[in-house]
Amino acid sequence: MRACVFNAPGEVAVVDKPTPEAGPGEIVLRVAAAGLCYSDVRVFKGEKYAKPGVIPGHEMSGVIAQVGSGVPDWREGDRVSLCPIIACGSCSFCRVGKRNRCVKRVTLGYDEDGALGEYVLIPEPVVRLGHIFRLPDSVSLELASLLEPTSCVFNSMELLGVGPGTNLLLVGAGPMGLIHLVVAQALGANVIASEPDEERRAGARALGAAAVIDPMSQDVPKAVKDLTNGEGADAAAVTTGAVPAVGPALNAVRKQGVVNLFGGFPPNSILDLEPHPLQRDRTDGLPERDNRAVRTLPAHAASPRRPAAGRQPHLHDRGRSQGLRVAPQSRGPQDRGRLSRRRVTTQLSATEMSRLV
Repeated sequence: MRACVFNAPGEVAVVDKPTPEAGPGEIVLRVAAAGLCYSDVRVFKGEKYAKPGVIPGHEMSGVIAQVGSGVPDWREGDRVSLCPIIACGSCSFCRVGKRNRCVKRVTLGYDEDGALGEYVLIPEPVVRLGHIFRLPDSVSLELASLLEPTSCVFNSMELLGVGPGTNLLLVGAGPMGLIHLVVAQALGANVIASEPDEERRAGARALGAAAVIDPMSQDVPKAVKDLTNGEGADAAAVTTGAVPAVGPALNAVRKQGVVNLFGGFPPNSILDLEPHPLQRDRTDGLPERDNRAVRTLPAHAASPRRPAAGRQPHLHDRGRSQGLRVAPQSRGPQDRGRLSRRRVTTQLSATEMSRLV
């Protein structure tokens, strides 16, 4: 068969490869459609790892060409799409349904051969874990190749708590941004799209965005607050990997708003972040929490008191009063945090930030 092979950053080739054959528990899929994800572009640019010699492609659909022994639920000719993740099924993440965070995760298109070939072998764990999905006749094979990125967007919507009436800021109206737009509207959200490219802004308008902002000529936080009675968006999805887009998103959401850094950021990207506004706007107590504290404190007071070793009352109390504990220490250029008399700023890599948010 013919297939595209990734050899090294900046080096891919279309070559002849042996057509895979299904072993016990496996399936061979004749690829009908495959998507090119920006993650694949990042692999090509050397920003993301993939095994040298692997066939890329993790977004796919096709028709089953061969079924191995011990696979009772599938037959040749079935139209399917799939989740490209091989998960262990037993780690703490897998046990709560988060197989995408499996500590032993292997992914088709990065670690094992993917869909940029005429055929792809579906390994036994993918079949056993139920990561293959039968397509209804109403869904074309071309459209079904978008199943994997669309499922990622549903996960983004769940993390953001998007539902009827949510005011969602969408930062970036590229392919993944527009899928966010479509899914968010299906969930009943009002979508404000921020996008510097006019053609993409037009696409967002055509798909029904409630408002569209040009971040090159407009102040994004101000525009969003003007559209939301001064409150800010309930949530924001940053679907671009541009680090400068993160700050406006953080400033455009309301108090206790949520921001998802969905886009893939280049390695070693640095985000300069002032934590005080985030802490100030997102960690105030509530009356019902005060009631819980009232019930909890007597029980705590009745427990044995143990002195804290080396406690420094003046430092402890000062940090507590400001909602931030600062331990004085010698600082050098290698320090990630930067302390000044007037404010504290923190530098985080965009990769670290995307894991935290």
